Parts: sequence; structure tokens; C-alpha cells
Amino acid sequence: MKFNSERMKLKKLYETLRESPLPRFSPHDELSNWIEDLIEIDGHYAGLSLSAIEGEKIAKNNLCDLIKLRNSLDLIKLNNKDNSKENLRIIRSCYDYLDIIQSIDFMLNKMSS
Repeated sequence: MKFNSERMKLKKLYETLRESPLPRFSPHDELSNWIEDLIEIDGHYAGLSLSAIEGEKIAKNNLCDLIKLRNSLDLIKLNNKDNSKENLRIIRSCYDYLDIIQSIDFMLNKMSS
């Protein structure tokens, strides 16, 4: 199977996603709920990526609104009790993981044009 450059880039991003640990759950309920949403989207994008790497066309309506997901992470407020170094590390790892998924989304969107 011959890969074009977009599929090769997507494959590298997919491998990066698979090698990256998911963010840990937090005792902060709102943050843990957000991570649950991220896990669902992670599985969805992993499946879309594998399909596109194998040459299947991906319809744009299969892509998620990741801006809305990022905005919902931005809105999570930690109170003084929850503002621990661990929760701050978890939030940073959420942004990092979401960045990878957004890169995959960009490639899938580009490939579906």
C-alpha cells in the first residue's frame, strides 16, 4: 500500500496519540467529567484516523467540534481547595492531549476536502 504524504502525516499523528498517556482523573468532578468526554473523542478520532490511513474517505460531518471542547476546558474553574499542583498538571496534560487530537482533526479535515 502506497501512502501519500497526508496519510503519512496522519499516521505519525495517530502514533503520537497512541503513545501519549491519557490525562489522569482528578477528584475535581467537572474536570473528571471533561476527561470522560475526551476519552470518548479519543476513541472516535483513533477510529477515524485508522480508516483514513487505510484510504477510506472521511466525511466532514464525522468530525467533532473541538473548539467547543477546548472552550469547555477553559471554563473549568478550580477553587482554592482544588487548585493543587496535581490538578494543574492534569489540566496541562488535557491541553496537550487535546492539541494532538486537534492536529489529527486538521489533517482529517484537509483530507476530506
